[in-house]
Amino acid sequence: LDIEKTVKELNSDISYGEYQIFLINQNYIIEKATYKADIGFNLGQFKIVKDLLQSVFDKKNPIDISAPKVDSSSMKLKRYLIRVSNDGKYILQIGYVLDFYKLLQNDFNRYSKGLKQLDISLANQYSVQPIDFKSDIFTKLPFEKDWNDTVKFLKEIKPIVKDKESINKLIKINIKDTTIKFNNELSRLFTNDEKLISYLDLKNHQLSLYSITDGLFNHNDETKVLIKTVYDTTHLADDIKQSMYIFILIFVVILLILISIYSFISLHQKNIQLLKVNKRFVADTVHQIRTPLTNIMMNSEMIQRNQTDDTTSNYTDQINASINMLTNSYEDLSYIASSDTIEYNPTLLCLSDIVSQRIKFFTTISKVSFKKIIADIQSDIKFNINQIELERLIDNNISNGIKYADTNKPITVTLTKENDTVILEFKTFGKPIEDTLKLFEKNYREDESKRGLGLGLDIVKRICEKYGIKYEVSNNNGQNIFSYKF
Repeated sequence: LDIEKTVKELNSDISYGEYQIFLINQNYIIEKATYKADIGFNLGQFKIVKDLLQSVFDKKNPIDISAPKVDSSSMKLKRYLIRVSNDGKYILQIGYVLDFYKLLQNDFNRYSKGLKQLDISLANQYSVQPIDFKSDIFTKLPFEKDWNDTVKFLKEIKPIVKDKESINKLIKINIKDTTIKFNNELSRLFTNDEKLISYLDLKNHQLSLYSITDGLFNHNDETKVLIKTVYDTTHLADDIKQSMYIFILIFVVILLILISIYSFISLHQKNIQLLKVNKRFVADTVHQIRTPLTNIMMNSEMIQRNQTDDTTSNYTDQINASINMLTNSYEDLSYIASSDTIEYNPTLLCLSDIVSQRIKFFTTISKVSFKKIIADIQSDIKFNINQIELERLIDNNISNGIKYADTNKPITVTLTKENDTVILEFKTFGKPIEDTLKLFEKNYREDESKRGLGLGLDIVKRICEKYGIKYEVSNNNGQNIFSYKF
């Protein structure tokens, strides 16, 4: 087989990612490869891998498709398909490769600021694979190094898990001679519904949190995300505010990983089945975030009710603002995840009441951002539209105003009716918008320093097109004006 010619043919119509080809001999060694770093690598070091390859050689498994894994020599996400050659002498392995590292590195650098430690790893059937976000130079690690890192992690969490007997059994395993699905065994150590292990070390003034997801592509055997967050508890007076942030951070990081992987795979139509599975998982994850988010909101309300003075009011305002921003992002993701399956039917709504309600929702957010929302709402204006979609249109415009407008300048929201036309406008002082057409495209940002999901105005555009709402952006007297005509 001419693997160079073959891989060139495979990659001829690929718009994102790439294919790689490997030939594995009967000694389980990669003899030829288009990815040169893997040539000579012995895949038979772990019994579970050796048994899998031998079952393919013996034609017990005519074909096998692996779960996605991180390649230690490149920190890229790879998924493999293997089958035996016609003469039975080689295993042909085809790898599909996605480069997710740089995107996640940017988010990691952003969210690790202010934390004592933040580690993200992928747990597969064989071991825990740490993702190194602090270096751009990587080397191919033998399976033995992966397992040594895994044993180190198991010893680290041993003092704080209930099932120490299972931990001891895992640590003592000789992975070269024993078959084990490590990711499933690891998940069993996280016994609560939140899949969370926490440990408060008063002596060293730190709180350690370990969290594990279900499989990224199914609930049992696939790759799982493992997150360790360490928080400095020296200043216990700040814990009212920051302990809330730590839980929000865990879910945000997991969500970012899932959205990133979903975005990568959605660009490659040949992996349509993988796309469907991943999209369903994103929808399930968005649904599961509702419970912890609700708990955080309830706890914040309890703090406000029980405080006897104003010493923590600034902290609770910031917590509530963060909760409301996360709720807004959650509602955007929930709408996107369900828009293909749920029909959002219009009803006759009072726009005046709903616009006023949404302004009230963003009051705390604007307060902590040192911005004030001024409302000029004409009463009793009605329109046939679905309430969820109307709220997405309003919320994303107000949210963008708070994010991008100049500090200590008003954000003006007006709702008027002229003849049969309803006009909804959002006015903010700030840098003039340069490209008003691209602004409504998915993932487009004029100010790259302001990070976000990049979905808001794309959602607004889709809703406007559904209901025939005319939308435009202009600049007048130093104000950016987003205008919607119903």
